[in-house]
Amino acid sequence: MSVAVALVAAALVLPGAYEGSPAAKKAAKEGRRPLRELAIDLDGDGKNEIAVVEKIGSKLRVAILKPTGQVDDEHGGFTPIVATKPKPGRRVVRLEAMRLVGRAAPELVAVLEEPSPDDSALTVIVMGADGGPPRELFNQTFFIPKASRGNDKGVVAFGDASPHYVVEDLDGDEDGDKEIVWTREGQKLNLTDRDGKPVTFVIGAYRTIYRYDPAKGVYLEAATREVVDFLPPKPAYEVSATAQVKKIWGTAQPFWGTDGDLSTAWGVERDEAVGQSLTVKFERRTDVQLIRVVPGCATDEAAWENHDRIQTLKVELGSGVRFEIDRTKLGELPPSVRAAAEFPLAGGFGKQLLVFLERPQSLPWARVEVRKLDKSGAKRNAQTRVACIAELSFH
Repeated sequence: MSVAVALVAAALVLPGAYEGSPAAKKAAKEGRRPLRELAIDLDGDGKNEIAVVEKIGSKLRVAILKPTGQVDDEHGGFTPIVATKPKPGRRVVRLEAMRLVGRAAPELVAVLEEPSPDDSALTVIVMGADGGPPRELFNQTFFIPKASRGNDKGVVAFGDASPHYVVEDLDGDEDGDKEIVWTREGQKLNLTDRDGKPVTFVIGAYRTIYRYDPAKGVYLEAATREVVDFLPPKPAYEVSATAQVKKIWGTAQPFWGTDGDLSTAWGVERDEAVGQSLTVKFERRTDVQLIRVVPGCATDEAAWENHDRIQTLKVELGSGVRFEIDRTKLGELPPSVRAAAEFPLAGGFGKQLLVFLERPQSLPWARVEVRKLDKSGAKRNAQTRVACIAELSFH
Protein backbone atom coordinates (compact mmCIF):
# COMPACT_ATOMS: atom_id res chain seq x y z
CA MET A 1 0.00 0.00 0.00
CA SER A 2 1.42 3.39 -0.96
CA VAL A 3 1.61 6.28 1.47
CA ALA A 4 -0.92 8.26 -0.59
CA VAL A 5 -3.49 5.46 -0.46
CA ALA A 6 -2.95 4.97 3.31
CA LEU A 7 -3.73 8.62 3.93
CA VAL A 8 -7.06 8.58 2.10
CA ALA A 9 -8.75 7.03 5.17
CA ALA A 10 -7.04 8.07 8.38
CA ALA A 11 -8.46 5.06 10.21
CA LEU A 12 -6.26 2.85 8.02
CA VAL A 13 -3.00 4.57 8.89
CA LEU A 14 -0.42 1.88 9.56
CA PRO A 15 3.06 1.89 11.12
CA GLY A 16 5.51 3.19 8.56
CA ALA A 17 3.03 5.62 6.99
CA TYR A 18 5.03 8.61 8.14
CA GLU A 19 8.42 7.28 7.08
CA GLY A 20 9.17 8.47 3.57
CA SER A 21 6.12 10.76 3.49
CA PRO A 22 6.33 14.39 2.31
CA ALA A 23 5.96 15.41 5.98
CA ALA A 24 8.99 13.32 6.96
CA LYS A 25 11.04 14.74 4.07
CA LYS A 26 10.03 18.25 5.09
CA ALA A 27 11.05 17.51 8.69
CA ALA A 28 14.45 16.24 7.52
CA LYS A 29 15.08 19.48 5.66
CA GLU A 30 14.31 21.34 8.88
CA GLY A 31 16.82 19.23 10.83
CA ARG A 32 14.29 16.84 12.40
CA ARG A 33 15.04 13.18 11.76
CA PRO A 34 12.33 10.63 12.71
CA LEU A 35 13.74 7.66 14.66
CA ARG A 36 10.58 5.72 15.43
CA GLU A 37 6.85 6.01 14.83
CA LEU A 38 3.67 4.38 16.09
CA ALA A 39 0.10 4.45 14.77
CA ILE A 40 -2.19 4.95 17.78
CA ASP A 41 -5.74 6.15 18.36
CA LEU A 42 -5.20 8.46 21.34
CA ASP A 43 -8.51 10.32 21.31
CA GLY A 44 -10.73 7.27 20.79
CA ASP A 45 -12.39 8.52 17.60
CA GLY A 46 -11.56 5.34 15.69
CA LYS A 47 -8.86 7.07 13.64
CA ASN A 48 -5.17 6.67 14.25
CA GLU A 49 -2.79 9.48 15.04
CA ILE A 50 0.91 9.06 14.39
CA ALA A 51 3.35 9.32 17.28
CA VAL A 52 6.87 10.14 16.14
CA VAL A 53 10.13 10.38 18.05
CA GLU A 54 12.32 12.93 16.29
CA LYS A 55 16.00 13.62 16.69
CA ILE A 56 16.85 17.30 16.63
CA GLY A 57 20.59 17.76 16.91
CA SER A 58 21.62 15.95 20.11
CA LYS A 59 18.09 15.97 21.53
CA LEU A 60 14.89 13.96 21.12
CA ARG A 61 11.25 14.95 21.20
CA VAL A 62 7.92 13.19 20.86
CA ALA A 63 5.35 14.63 18.45
CA ILE A 64 1.74 13.63 17.78
CA LEU A 65 0.57 14.15 14.19
CA LYS A 66 -2.90 13.97 12.69
CA PRO A 67 -3.14 12.52 9.16
CA THR A 68 -4.99 14.93 6.88
CA GLY A 69 -5.50 12.66 3.88
CA GLN A 70 -3.85 15.30 1.66
CA VAL A 71 -0.22 14.74 0.71
CA ASP A 72 0.17 18.15 -0.95
CA ASP A 73 -0.86 20.43 1.94
CA GLU A 74 1.65 22.61 3.82
CA HIS A 75 2.31 19.88 6.35
CA GLY A 76 2.79 17.12 3.79
CA GLY A 77 -0.25 15.12 4.84
CA PHE A 78 0.22 15.36 8.64
CA THR A 79 -0.89 18.20 10.92
CA PRO A 80 1.13 18.58 14.17
CA ILE A 81 -1.09 18.40 17.28
CA VAL A 82 1.36 18.51 20.16
CA ALA A 83 5.08 17.98 20.74
CA THR A 84 7.25 17.76 23.83
CA LYS A 85 10.19 20.06 24.42
CA PRO A 86 13.38 18.48 23.04
CA LYS A 87 15.42 16.72 25.72
CA PRO A 88 18.91 15.21 25.58
CA GLY A 89 18.69 11.68 24.24
CA ARG A 90 20.43 9.24 21.96
CA ARG A 91 18.06 6.33 21.68
CA VAL A 92 14.43 5.31 22.00
CA VAL A 93 14.03 2.63 24.66
CA ARG A 94 10.26 2.30 24.29
CA LEU A 95 7.39 3.65 22.22
CA GLU A 96 4.13 1.82 22.84
CA ALA A 97 0.41 2.07 23.56
CA MET A 98 -0.65 1.35 27.15
CA ARG A 99 -3.90 1.80 29.07
CA LEU A 100 -2.92 3.85 32.11
CA VAL A 101 -5.79 6.07 33.24
CA GLY A 102 -8.85 3.87 32.82
CA ARG A 103 -10.13 5.23 29.52
CA ALA A 104 -11.15 3.22 26.48
CA ALA A 105 -8.44 4.84 24.37
CA PRO A 106 -4.85 3.98 25.25
CA GLU A 107 -2.08 6.37 26.22
CA LEU A 108 1.30 6.69 24.51
CA VAL A 109 4.35 5.81 26.59
CA ALA A 110 7.74 6.90 25.29
CA VAL A 111 11.03 6.22 27.06
CA LEU A 112 14.14 8.05 25.87
CA GLU A 113 17.70 7.50 27.05
CA GLU A 114 20.77 9.70 27.21
CA PRO A 115 23.81 7.75 28.45
CA SER A 116 26.88 9.40 29.96
CA PRO A 117 30.06 8.11 31.61
CA ASP A 118 28.58 8.48 35.12
CA ASP A 119 24.90 7.78 34.67
CA SER A 120 22.08 7.30 32.21
CA ALA A 121 19.24 9.83 31.96
CA LEU A 122 15.92 8.10 31.35
CA THR A 123 13.02 10.34 30.27
CA VAL A 124 9.54 8.85 30.61
CA ILE A 125 6.78 10.60 28.65
CA VAL A 126 3.06 9.82 28.70
CA MET A 127 0.66 11.44 26.23
CA GLY A 128 -3.08 10.98 25.96
CA ALA A 129 -6.45 12.64 25.41
CA ASP A 130 -9.46 13.30 27.63
CA GLY A 131 -12.31 14.55 25.50
CA GLY A 132 -9.98 16.79 23.52
CA PRO A 133 -6.81 16.64 21.46
CA PRO A 134 -3.87 14.55 22.70
CA ARG A 135 -1.60 16.27 25.20
CA GLU A 136 1.23 15.62 27.61
CA LEU A 137 0.22 13.86 30.84
CA PHE A 138 3.65 13.09 32.29
CA ASN A 139 7.24 14.04 31.50
CA GLN A 140 9.99 13.20 33.97
CA THR A 141 13.70 12.44 33.71
CA PHE A 142 15.28 9.91 36.06
CA PHE A 143 18.98 9.23 36.50
CA ILE A 144 20.46 5.75 36.78
CA PRO A 145 24.04 5.64 38.15
CA LYS A 146 26.33 3.34 36.22
CA ALA A 147 27.62 1.90 39.51
CA SER A 148 24.14 0.60 40.33
CA ARG A 149 24.42 -1.93 37.54
CA GLY A 150 27.33 -3.80 39.08
CA ASN A 151 27.20 -7.12 40.95
CA ASP A 152 28.91 -6.67 44.32
CA LYS A 153 29.51 -9.89 46.22
CA GLY A 154 29.45 -7.87 49.46
CA VAL A 155 25.82 -6.91 48.86
CA VAL A 156 22.88 -9.16 49.71
CA ALA A 157 19.72 -7.81 48.07
CA PHE A 158 16.34 -9.24 49.06
CA GLY A 159 14.56 -7.44 46.21
CA ASP A 160 15.21 -5.22 43.22
CA ALA A 161 16.26 -1.83 44.56
CA SER A 162 18.15 -0.78 41.44
CA PRO A 163 16.97 2.56 40.01
CA HIS A 164 14.15 1.72 37.60
CA TYR A 165 10.59 2.63 36.75
CA VAL A 166 7.49 0.48 36.39
CA VAL A 167 3.83 1.11 35.61
CA GLU A 168 1.45 -0.82 37.84
CA ASP A 169 -1.85 -0.61 39.69
CA LEU A 170 -0.66 -0.12 43.26
CA ASP A 171 -4.08 0.73 44.67
CA GLY A 172 -5.82 -2.34 43.28
CA ASP A 173 -9.00 -0.32 42.90
CA GLU A 174 -11.56 -0.51 40.12
CA ASP A 175 -10.89 2.84 38.45
CA GLY A 176 -8.38 1.29 36.05
CA ASP A 177 -5.73 3.89 36.81
CA LYS A 178 -2.11 2.77 36.96
CA GLU A 179 0.64 4.51 38.88
CA ILE A 180 4.10 5.35 37.61
CA VAL A 181 6.60 4.12 40.18
CA TRP A 182 10.23 5.20 40.32
CA THR A 183 12.49 3.12 42.55
CA ARG A 184 15.27 5.47 43.59
CA GLU A 185 17.57 3.46 45.84
CA GLY A 186 17.74 0.66 48.36
CA GLN A 187 17.16 0.78 52.09
CA LYS A 188 20.42 -0.66 53.38
CA LEU A 189 21.95 -2.06 56.54
CA ASN A 190 25.74 -1.98 56.59
CA LEU A 191 27.03 -4.71 58.88
CA THR A 192 30.07 -6.90 59.45
CA ASP A 193 29.75 -10.56 58.56
CA ARG A 194 30.94 -13.62 60.46
CA ASP A 195 34.44 -13.27 58.95
CA GLY A 196 34.75 -9.61 59.87
CA LYS A 197 34.14 -8.39 56.30
CA PRO A 198 31.70 -5.59 55.49
CA VAL A 199 28.38 -6.73 54.05
CA THR A 200 25.40 -4.64 52.95
CA PHE A 201 21.90 -6.02 53.24
CA VAL A 202 19.34 -4.34 50.98
CA ILE A 203 16.15 -4.84 52.97
CA GLY A 204 13.85 -2.44 51.11
CA ALA A 205 13.60 0.32 48.53
CA TYR A 206 12.68 4.00 48.48
CA ARG A 207 10.11 4.75 45.79
CA THR A 208 8.50 7.85 44.35
CA ILE A 209 4.94 7.35 43.14
CA TYR A 210 3.13 9.41 40.52
CA ARG A 211 -0.68 9.14 40.39
CA TYR A 212 -3.05 10.38 37.74
CA ASP A 213 -5.17 13.32 38.91
CA PRO A 214 -8.38 13.32 36.81
CA ALA A 215 -9.26 16.85 37.95
CA LYS A 216 -5.99 18.25 36.59
CA GLY A 217 -5.57 15.68 33.84
CA VAL A 218 -1.91 14.97 34.61
CA TYR A 219 0.25 12.69 36.72
CA LEU A 220 1.33 14.25 40.03
CA GLU A 221 3.97 13.14 42.51
CA ALA A 222 2.54 11.73 45.74
CA ALA A 223 3.08 13.93 48.79
CA THR A 224 4.86 11.19 50.72
CA ARG A 225 7.57 8.89 49.45
CA GLU A 226 7.18 5.19 50.05
CA VAL A 227 9.51 2.61 51.55
CA VAL A 228 8.93 -0.91 50.27
CA ASP A 229 9.77 -3.70 52.71
CA PHE A 230 11.57 -6.59 50.99
CA LEU A 231 11.37 -8.70 54.18
CA PRO A 232 7.85 -8.43 55.59
CA PRO A 233 7.16 -10.66 58.62
CA LYS A 234 5.82 -14.10 57.80
CA PRO A 235 2.46 -14.68 59.53
CA ALA A 236 2.44 -17.22 62.35
CA TYR A 237 -0.20 -19.94 62.09
CA GLU A 238 0.19 -21.28 65.64
CA VAL A 239 2.22 -20.06 68.62
CA SER A 240 2.92 -22.11 71.73
CA ALA A 241 5.18 -21.80 74.79
CA THR A 242 6.54 -24.16 77.43
CA ALA A 243 5.59 -21.63 80.15
CA GLN A 244 3.80 -18.32 80.44
CA VAL A 245 3.59 -15.76 83.23
CA LYS A 246 0.11 -15.54 84.73
CA LYS A 247 -1.81 -12.28 84.74
CA ILE A 248 -4.16 -11.10 87.49
CA TRP A 249 -6.89 -10.39 84.97
CA GLY A 250 -6.98 -13.34 82.61
CA THR A 251 -4.00 -15.25 81.24
CA ALA A 252 -1.27 -13.87 79.00
CA GLN A 253 -0.98 -15.63 75.65
CA PRO A 254 2.15 -16.94 73.87
CA PHE A 255 1.08 -15.22 70.63
CA TRP A 256 1.59 -11.87 72.37
CA GLY A 257 5.26 -12.37 71.52
CA THR A 258 4.52 -12.53 67.79
CA ASP A 259 1.61 -10.11 67.32
CA GLY A 260 3.65 -7.14 66.04
CA ASP A 261 2.72 -5.06 69.11
CA LEU A 262 5.55 -4.06 71.45
CA SER A 263 3.10 -3.29 74.25
CA THR A 264 2.40 -7.02 74.57
CA ALA A 265 4.97 -9.76 75.17
CA TRP A 266 5.58 -13.39 75.89
CA GLY A 267 6.86 -13.43 79.46
CA VAL A 268 8.00 -15.99 82.03
CA GLU A 269 8.91 -15.65 85.70
CA ARG A 270 12.59 -14.76 86.00
CA ASP A 271 13.46 -17.80 88.13
CA GLU A 272 11.86 -20.15 85.57
CA ALA A 273 12.96 -18.43 82.38
CA VAL A 274 16.10 -20.35 81.45
CA GLY A 275 15.15 -23.39 79.38
CA GLN A 276 11.69 -22.08 78.43
CA SER A 277 10.88 -21.66 74.75
CA LEU A 278 8.47 -20.06 72.30
CA THR A 279 7.53 -22.05 69.18
CA VAL A 280 6.06 -20.59 65.99
CA LYS A 281 4.42 -22.82 63.38
CA PHE A 282 3.65 -21.65 59.85
CA GLU A 283 0.62 -22.67 57.84
CA ARG A 284 2.91 -24.01 55.12
CA ARG A 285 6.66 -24.12 54.58
CA THR A 286 7.97 -20.56 54.58
CA ASP A 287 11.29 -19.20 53.34
CA VAL A 288 13.06 -17.24 56.07
CA GLN A 289 16.41 -15.45 56.00
CA LEU A 290 16.02 -12.90 58.80
CA ILE A 291 15.02 -13.38 62.45
CA ARG A 292 14.05 -10.37 64.56
CA VAL A 293 13.94 -10.54 68.36
CA VAL A 294 13.03 -7.83 70.87
CA PRO A 295 14.59 -9.50 73.94
CA GLY A 296 12.82 -7.62 76.73
CA CYS A 297 9.57 -6.09 77.96
CA ALA A 298 9.04 -3.08 75.68
CA THR A 299 5.72 -1.59 76.77
CA ASP A 300 7.62 1.48 77.95
CA GLU A 301 11.06 2.46 79.21
CA ALA A 302 10.23 1.47 82.80
CA ALA A 303 9.23 -2.03 81.69
CA TRP A 304 12.44 -2.36 79.69
CA GLU A 305 14.58 -1.29 82.65
CA ASN A 306 12.74 -3.09 85.46
CA HIS A 307 12.50 -6.58 83.96
CA ASP A 308 15.05 -9.13 82.83
CA ARG A 309 16.26 -9.09 79.28
CA ILE A 310 17.39 -12.18 77.43
CA GLN A 311 21.10 -12.30 76.69
CA THR A 312 21.56 -15.68 75.01
CA LEU A 313 19.08 -17.44 72.76
CA LYS A 314 19.05 -20.92 71.28
CA VAL A 315 17.40 -20.98 67.86
CA GLU A 316 16.00 -24.20 66.40
CA LEU A 317 14.67 -24.15 62.86
CA GLY A 318 12.42 -26.77 61.29
CA SER A 319 14.92 -27.12 58.45
CA GLY A 320 17.43 -28.73 60.85
CA VAL A 321 19.55 -25.63 61.58
CA ARG A 322 20.48 -25.09 65.26
CA PHE A 323 22.58 -22.34 66.81
CA GLU A 324 23.00 -20.15 69.88
CA ILE A 325 23.54 -16.43 69.76
CA ASP A 326 24.82 -14.24 72.60
CA ARG A 327 23.89 -10.55 72.35
CA THR A 328 27.13 -9.59 74.08
CA LYS A 329 29.26 -11.58 71.59
CA LEU A 330 27.86 -10.70 68.18
CA GLY A 331 31.37 -10.80 66.76
CA GLU A 332 31.38 -14.57 67.39
CA LEU A 333 28.70 -15.98 65.12
CA PRO A 334 27.90 -19.62 64.26
CA PRO A 335 28.38 -20.84 60.65
CA SER A 336 24.64 -20.69 59.91
CA VAL A 337 24.54 -16.93 60.61
CA ARG A 338 25.92 -14.43 58.08
CA ALA A 339 25.62 -11.34 60.30
CA ALA A 340 23.84 -10.07 63.40
CA ALA A 341 23.43 -6.66 65.01
CA GLU A 342 21.29 -4.72 67.46
CA PHE A 343 19.36 -1.59 66.58
CA PRO A 344 17.41 0.88 68.77
CA LEU A 345 13.65 0.53 69.01
CA ALA A 346 11.52 3.36 67.62
CA GLY A 347 10.39 4.44 71.10
CA GLY A 348 13.85 5.73 72.01
CA PHE A 349 14.61 2.94 74.49
CA GLY A 350 15.54 -0.71 74.20
CA LYS A 351 17.07 -2.68 71.36
CA GLN A 352 16.05 -5.24 68.77
CA LEU A 353 18.28 -8.02 67.52
CA LEU A 354 18.44 -8.79 63.80
CA VAL A 355 19.94 -12.13 62.77
CA PHE A 356 20.65 -12.67 59.05
CA LEU A 357 20.98 -16.34 58.17
CA GLU A 358 23.73 -17.53 55.85
CA ARG A 359 21.13 -18.79 53.37
CA PRO A 360 17.33 -18.92 53.16
CA GLN A 361 15.68 -21.67 55.19
CA SER A 362 12.39 -23.35 54.24
CA LEU A 363 10.62 -23.68 57.59
CA PRO A 364 7.50 -25.47 58.82
CA TRP A 365 8.25 -24.16 62.32
CA ALA A 366 10.88 -22.32 64.42
CA ARG A 367 11.68 -22.25 68.12
CA VAL A 368 13.57 -19.83 70.36
CA GLU A 369 14.76 -20.96 73.80
CA VAL A 370 16.01 -18.78 76.65
CA ARG A 371 19.57 -19.82 77.57
CA LYS A 372 20.82 -16.91 79.68
CA LEU A 373 19.39 -13.69 81.15
CA ASP A 374 20.98 -10.28 81.32
CA LYS A 375 20.26 -9.37 84.96
CA SER A 376 22.17 -6.10 85.11
CA GLY A 377 20.44 -2.91 86.20
CA ALA A 378 19.96 -1.52 89.69
CA LYS A 379 16.38 -0.35 89.10
CA ARG A 380 14.84 -3.79 88.94
CA ASN A 381 12.56 -5.16 91.64
CA ALA A 382 13.46 -8.80 92.26
CA GLN A 383 9.94 -9.70 93.36
CA THR A 384 8.21 -8.61 90.17
CA ARG A 385 10.82 -9.29 87.54
CA VAL A 386 9.76 -11.05 84.35
CA ALA A 387 11.82 -12.20 81.36
CA CYS A 388 10.18 -11.11 78.10
CA ILE A 389 10.30 -11.45 74.37
CA ALA A 390 8.22 -8.48 73.25
CA GLU A 391 8.48 -9.51 69.61
CA LEU A 392 9.75 -12.52 67.66
CA SER A 393 9.30 -12.41 63.91
CA PHE A 394 10.60 -14.27 60.89
CA HIS A 395 11.24 -12.56 57.55
